[in-house]
Amino acid sequence: MGTSVEIVVSRTRAVKAEEAMEAAFREVQHIDFLMSNYREDSEISRVNRNAGKKETKVSPEILRVIQQVLDISSLSAGALDITIGPVFRLWNFREGKFPEEKDLRENLKKVDYRQIKIDRIRSSIFFQEQGMEIDLGAIGKGYAVDRASDVLQKKGIDNFLVNA
Repeated sequence: MGTSVEIVVSRTRAVKAEEAMEAAFREVQHIDFLMSNYREDSEISRVNRNAGKKETKVSPEILRVIQQVLDISSLSAGALDITIGPVFRLWNFREGKFPEEKDLRENLKKVDYRQIKIDRIRSSIFFQEQGMEIDLGAIGKGYAVDRASDVLQKKGIDNFLVNA
């Protein structure tokens, strides 16, 4: 997801801590495989490639997360909008590149969380317009931290830090 993850465990036997941390990192990798825009083989990348063309079957986990985010988007009147991808891609902070006003205005037309259609029965997502793109950067890292924390707790670790 374009970030690093650090896990610190204390007051636990080394073997138990190592096993738990490895399981937590596997869970983070799983979330990355589902949600990362930086991976061409992620579910989100597949959804984005099919935008406006065809519905995309997704895992129940992705469907659940997207539905929760859409609920938040609705409650916040779009203050959180995961379809920000076309606009986000215009910036390159590492190279100090900023978008032209014209490009920004054009890509903003593709940002509208209400254009995402979810079919729970078919476990699929469809964008009504080509060029739309989900970017889960606003929630993906937090979700990965939550999932890694759950794994650690299930492994009996109660003194830890997960940082992304």
